[in-house]
Amino acid sequence: MSRLFADAVIIGGGVAGTAITYYLSKTGLKPILVEQKNLNAGASGSCDEGVILQSKNPGIILDMAIRSAALYKNLEKELNYDIGYRNVGGMIVINDEKYVSTIENFVQKQYGQGLNICMLDYDDTHRQQPGLAENVIASAYNQDDCSVYPFRLTLGYVRAAEKLGARFLPHNKVTKLSTIKGRITHVITNQHEISTPTVINAAGCNVNNISGMLEIELPVFPVRGQIVITEPVPHIVRHQIMDARFIVAKHQPQLLDQNSLSAKLHVGLTVSQAPTGNLIIGGCREKVGYDTNITFTAVREIIKNASSFFPFCKNVCMLRTFAGLRPATLDNLPILSKTPISGFYIAGGLGGDGLSLSPIVGKIMSELVVNEKCDIVEMSQLSLERF
Repeated sequence: MSRLFADAVIIGGGVAGTAITYYLSKTGLKPILVEQKNLNAGASGSCDEGVILQSKNPGIILDMAIRSAALYKNLEKELNYDIGYRNVGGMIVINDEKYVSTIENFVQKQYGQGLNICMLDYDDTHRQQPGLAENVIASAYNQDDCSVYPFRLTLGYVRAAEKLGARFLPHNKVTKLSTIKGRITHVITNQHEISTPTVINAAGCNVNNISGMLEIELPVFPVRGQIVITEPVPHIVRHQIMDARFIVAKHQPQLLDQNSLSAKLHVGLTVSQAPTGNLIIGGCREKVGYDTNITFTAVREIIKNASSFFPFCKNVCMLRTFAGLRPATLDNLPILSKTPISGFYIAGGLGGDGLSLSPIVGKIMSELVVNEKCDIVEMSQLSLERF
């Protein structure tokens, strides 16, 4: 076992951990990123490509998403790497009158917070997005929603960080964290013993196991999502598309018909179209522990829901499906925080918002580590102490 030193060790090779590594490297530190498998092995490798602002609750999470979207606009140039950024805009489509007032209220609050969002009537909705079912009666539209390819994003972060002196150690499973007098001192993996004064736990759904090594309990739990990828089809889906039920299932699930299978699975539409023509269709939110199996029941409901909004989907072949676990918290806010152990930080509980928030999480955590405080957002709302 070799011995190494790092100014900081980041645990987790997803969109959060790689962003933190990059932004820490920009401050002049020489961090090491460790990952038990490889990049995008967790939620960041089993998600869609949406950087969606209008799915975020008004408040701190929307503020973070707006800031993050602004960073994304120049991130490709900054990293000098193609991350698949496309400013395609986004729509929340509505096919049931009972959801109209909920979405209108949601949009009003988001607009009041500075989001460039508006409601579209029937005609404008169908002009903006051809191919929708006739029963789609209205939509909310935000031109700043965009797409980013998560596999290229993490690789872009890592390559840029390495040029600044960082190291990436894949296939390094953390087996122990050592402390002396309440301060972090070492990270032990199956291959290395790394001496460091700073550790950031960004291990996704494994965040509890890592913090548990220091007897720190985290209120983070896995939520399974399932996604369908279709064959390439002619380009028709212009935007990042969600349906009103997706928003309701995320923020007000009590409004759904609790007797329906879709409600039990928290199925809501997300669909986008890759440059290759493939449709990326989701999704659901299932509390099934750490089970990453794909289920026929959920996939059928996802496809059924997508076809109700885009009838042409009934004649499109499915190529593959996959499932992943999103690290959620009870209040749907991430934990970006110091801990009782000096030098040990948490960057977890991002739920399904990791891709959208990736750049701002990197900046927040780098500022928190370097300055021991962060003035970008109100950190008390993201602190571990709130639980």
